[in-house]
Amino acid sequence: MHIEFTDTRSPEYYRNRFPDRTSRAAKMLSAVVYPIGIVAVFIVVGGEFSPNALVTGGLLILAAIAAIGFARWLAVRAARRTAPVPVAELTPHDWVLTDERLVASTAESSTGYEWSAFEAMFVLDDAYLLRTRTGQAVDIPRAPLTPEQDAELRTFLCAVVDRPESSIGPDHLDSAIVPDRPDSATSSSAESPAA
Repeated sequence: MHIEFTDTRSPEYYRNRFPDRTSRAAKMLSAVVYPIGIVAVFIVVGGEFSPNALVTGGLLILAAIAAIGFARWLAVRAARRTAPVPVAELTPHDWVLTDERLVASTAESSTGYEWSAFEAMFVLDDAYLLRTRTGQAVDIPRAPLTPEQDAELRTFLCAVVDRPESSIGPDHLDSAIVPDRPDSATSSSAESPAA
């Protein structure tokens, strides 16, 4: 396999890869609401609608309503907020994908990974997101790939992470993975491919 392409990622692309923590907090808070509601109903019914049971159940229901409102506020805030994107991420990147390694480079730097460094892959609508054993994330944009290159790369990546191709999504990533920084990988400006 030998695939080379150049792509410039937009702020929207970057935001979709690495969702705002506020959005994740809203989802977690929403998940707490259902158990609170069930406990409130159980207390009211189990207490045979006694005044104490009604007060306790009512307070729990008010807490659930407050949690729903706060989760909604966090979700709206996350949707309106633009994720901070490092300037280096918005510059053109050259990708060189071979059987041995992945190299992503800009005019100033180059970052390379051996394929054996990756243990998980997420297939998103516009990118392949790879995760190393240490939790770092590396993305490969799919838009510049031809359909043949995309199919070849998908098959190759499935073999790299030992995942059956039939299990591939697209996945909907809701993780706390943060973007990889060039200083945490093997960097060398000498590896820069010709543009």
